[in-house]
Amino acid sequence: MRIVSIFLATLVLIFSLSACQIVNEEELAAIREEGYQQGKESAERDSASALSAQYDAGHEEGYQAGYQKGREDGLKEAAQKAKADKAKEESKPQSKTSTAASSSGNSTTTSQGTQTATVYVTDTGSKYHRYGCRYLRESCHARTLSQAKGQGYTACSVCNPPA
Repeated sequence: MRIVSIFLATLVLIFSLSACQIVNEEELAAIREEGYQQGKESAERDSASALSAQYDAGHEEGYQAGYQKGREDGLKEAAQKAKADKAKEESKPQSKTSTAASSSGNSTTTSQGTQTATVYVTDTGSKYHRYGCRYLRESCHARTLSQAKGQGYTACSVCNPPA
């Protein structure tokens, strides 16, 4: 039985070889070139995908690092500015005749039984303010309450200085 199966396999091989078309050298070179080009294109696509993935990962990493650095620098700068503003506020000169200072930055003076409060005005506004009011960012000039009222200033509705 084994000899018969080998004989049949040999016959099948002979018939299949006779049915095969023989490829000449030019056709073989063309097939090789086509296979080479397909392989090259596939490698280029894979390389471009890998480079794009590396670029995206590097871009994201750089963005995150830059964001973090900028955030840290911004927080440091804000802390320094707050510290400088606090020092500036603490070193703000009070009225020379001041006998007591309140926690809001206003000072009261006793002058022959009358009390006057220190308020602050801006270069351009028509209102007087407590020290630290958000409207005093650009300019800040100390006045007594009576001076401010005498110059036509009215009380700020945001910080509610003494009336």
